[in-house]
Amino acid sequence: MKKILILEDDIQRVKLFTQNFTNAELIFTQTSSEAIEHLKNEKFDYIFLDHDLGGTAFAPSDENSGYEVAKWLEANPSTTTEYIIIHSLNPAGVAKMQQALPEAKVVPFVWTKIIHF
Repeated sequence: MKKILILEDDIQRVKLFTQNFTNAELIFTQTSSEAIEHLKNEKFDYIFLDHDLGGTAFAPSDENSGYEVAKWLEANPSTTTEYIIIHSLNPAGVAKMQQALPEAKVVPFVWTKIIHF
């Protein structure tokens, strides 16, 4: 069974991840600090990162955004899996996250419904 960390604070998206990824262990986090704590202590097969957190839309890359997690992963490459997926719909946020994690795949959330584990 795959173990997946998902940084996502939207309850509807959480429900859709849960419905679509039925054959995986899902660890949901809602803040960048919560995600980083899990990454410090656990290994994951996949990491899904949203950018905008705390109910914001098209937010800047501040201390509670997916960008903070991307920067942490960049600085701690031994904790990184080869499967990092940025599912944010914020183009500016995605671009910053890709700068930190050029190997990450960008899969806008709407497409995550067709990924199965």
